Amino acid sequence: FIIRSDTHGRNTRNKNLLQNPKCCSSAGQRSFLYRAVTVWNNLPESVGCIDSFSSFKIVEPVRGHPARCDKPLRVTLLASEWNSSREGLSTINRHLAILMAKRSEVKVTLLVPKFACSEEEKRAAEIDKIVIREAEIREGVDPLDWLSSPPEDLKIDVVMGHGAKLGEQAQSIRASHSCLWVQVVHTAHEEEKIARGKEKTTAELDLCKLANLVVAIGPKLTEAYEKQQRIITLTPGTFKEFSTINHSDSGNFTVLTFGRGDPEDCGLKGYDIAAKAVVELREQSYHLIFVSAPDDNQEAVKERLLQSGICNLQLTILNFSLLCKEKLKDCFREVDLCIMPYQTEGFGLTALTALSAGLPFLVSGNSGFGDALRTVPFGAYFVVDSEDPKVWAEAIDGVSKKKRSLRLKEIEQLRTSYEEQFSWEKQCDLLVDRMWEEVYCAGLLKQSLQRILSQLVINNNTLTEELTTSVLDMGFRISDNIGSGNSMFHALSEQLETVRGIKIQHGQLRQSLVQYLRKNPKIPDGTDLYQFVAGYETWADYLTVMKQDGAWGDHLILWAAANCFKTCIHVVNNRCNDVVIRPCGPFDESEPLVLGHVHEQYYISIQPIQGLPERTLQNLQRIQLSVSTANNHTTLTEKFTKIASDKGYRISDNQGSGNCMFHALSEQLETVKGKKNQHGTLRQSLVQYLRDNSELPDGTDLFHFVDGHETWPDYLTYMEQDGSWGDHLILYAAANLFKTCIHVVSSLDNDVDIRPHGPVDESKPLVLGHIHDVHYAEIKFFGAYGYRPGNNQEEREGNQRKLRNFRNFSHETLFLAEKSFIGLETPTMCEKN
Repeated sequence: FIIRSDTHGRNTRNKNLLQNPKCCSSAGQRSFLYRAVTVWNNLPESVGCIDSFSSFKIVEPVRGHPARCDKPLRVTLLASEWNSSREGLSTINRHLAILMAKRSEVKVTLLVPKFACSEEEKRAAEIDKIVIREAEIREGVDPLDWLSSPPEDLKIDVVMGHGAKLGEQAQSIRASHSCLWVQVVHTAHEEEKIARGKEKTTAELDLCKLANLVVAIGPKLTEAYEKQQRIITLTPGTFKEFSTINHSDSGNFTVLTFGRGDPEDCGLKGYDIAAKAVVELREQSYHLIFVSAPDDNQEAVKERLLQSGICNLQLTILNFSLLCKEKLKDCFREVDLCIMPYQTEGFGLTALTALSAGLPFLVSGNSGFGDALRTVPFGAYFVVDSEDPKVWAEAIDGVSKKKRSLRLKEIEQLRTSYEEQFSWEKQCDLLVDRMWEEVYCAGLLKQSLQRILSQLVINNNTLTEELTTSVLDMGFRISDNIGSGNSMFHALSEQLETVRGIKIQHGQLRQSLVQYLRKNPKIPDGTDLYQFVAGYETWADYLTVMKQDGAWGDHLILWAAANCFKTCIHVVNNRCNDVVIRPCGPFDESEPLVLGHVHEQYYISIQPIQGLPERTLQNLQRIQLSVSTANNHTTLTEKFTKIASDKGYRISDNQGSGNCMFHALSEQLETVKGKKNQHGTLRQSLVQYLRDNSELPDGTDLFHFVDGHETWPDYLTYMEQDGSWGDHLILYAAANLFKTCIHVVSSLDNDVDIRPHGPVDESKPLVLGHIHDVHYAEIKFFGAYGYRPGNNQEEREGNQRKLRNFRNFSHETLFLAEKSFIGLETPTMCEKN
């Protein structure tokens, strides 16, 4: 390891820290060596000076990942059965139990009513390390309500309930066992056209409000329950047990649909649409197979479908339990296409089962599975957004005209893409980690959080007030949103509608932006975007987390939004260091999206109080501390005026707006050197100089003299933004770029000179005035950069002497001034960020 003072001889404030290795990317900054040096440099001096290794090792234990914790996470899932007789709920429950049990630190129990599971099912569950426990019989009570009273010896850290059916029992168990309650929602009953659906909606919404954590199955349900602040999206992956089916050619084109055959589901799940679509095809070569539940009246089901007009010879009703996977596989093997024309469906596991089996399928767009497919490459081609049988008939006809080998190849490619994007294992791992954090982190720190809650509220209010003040000063108003980890997406959604007239829900916007990043993993110069990601092992891991509802948006999401919608995005920060994100290609700068950012808290949309675009752009360029702010610093301003006057100068002020140093330099360059440079052009030229000359002549990195930025490119990117306050390095760049001395007269009366490295004409320096921590201005000798004539001979001689003295600074004085500037020993040279 190298000490910074070994690389240069200057007396800087951080000279005793370790030298960081040069890293141009986030990947390099994640390396062991870089992180080790960074951690060491951040240690308190009292810790870093410890000379005994044994003393240094005495640290407070830190709780971490569950795999490194001695305590197990005991999860109990409420269920009505082990196998799935007819419900998707049981399928989801079983898969979650099996996947969670694969984690060595998780102990999984399935709690079912007495006699709900056979001994064979219990043995099958044990193979997957799952213990099935039974709730005792309670006379006169529905069997599912028995689950409210689990065995007394059952230890529970997390109880998982499902929908209205198994939610109230979970609520009771939380009260009796003081555990975490996770509520899983499977259906969006508010869309069902039946009265009982509305009743269930009210019940489920109430349960979700009371639960500690809500798990929504698929993106559609996430959207339906988005008002719940603690919600996780779990989009089911494929079922591996169906992945080995070999499909055969049946001759006629056979269409499959399956589900419950009762009158309610026949219309709700769109089975009548399937029958009518076959009729619309007007060809006898098409055949419809409907697989109903074993307890359905087969004749009654057939009669209902025949009422749709389908010919008896084109319809076959099969009646078997979905538990019989071999029969279901045989059915998949023989048919050509599976269709699920739901009128409404929370997710749609039946269509997902077809995809798992490699069977071509069509699914309704009004389903969670349809929403998920839209985020997968080419998945939208398998989604039908209509309840019209004619539209479904056209879609079926389009599939039938393709060669069978091509159909199977396309579905195989879709299955591969879907599995990459929606992994059971990765999503379950995220859920387990979240539950563990809630139990062992949130639970252990609950009392501490309560003690500091009031302080957090005060701090948050302070941050919000700071942003509100800044925004109002700039001519804008804040348009807040519900947040819930989605604040950036809510704000972007509102801005897109207001500015561009694009209506898109925050959940759909999230999926679209993640999909854009998936399709565009590199910037135009070929650099991987993953180089700018921290905290994820792979690019795929980052995308998987970012597409989950409630995952906080970041800089890459803003970059994706700017490029996806070809727009500029301006972020106003409560710290007054605005950021502008521009797309790679051409775009319209007149209508930027404007977001507000409360630092490390949340994003909000910002709307102009006045609707004129030109006024909006002017307000965007304003900084809270303007020249008028400087005028409020009465003492410093008056003192500076007196100091400048005593030295024979007058003040030539400028409009500031965060650009005061560049305005002052621009005016001085024109006055003294005859060089005309607008302040914006000058800013870009000086930043480019620093980009091309990042080291001193002795090899010392200029980044050593930067504070508040993680990397040199970060500093340059910030400094080239209009309104960013200039600093000591900008003056250094100006002196060297224009080969001139720069003399700074300070309100603290300790002037500083910046001298370039090479030969220089010392007779014509640039002269700036600096009101400490507030403002830069040009100052001139009385008489327009000459000397003031004076009212008498003595005054004229005095002014001439001042001029000669200023133009004849000794080499030693200039060198000492340069050392003071480069070594950051003169804080008056820096404008605070």
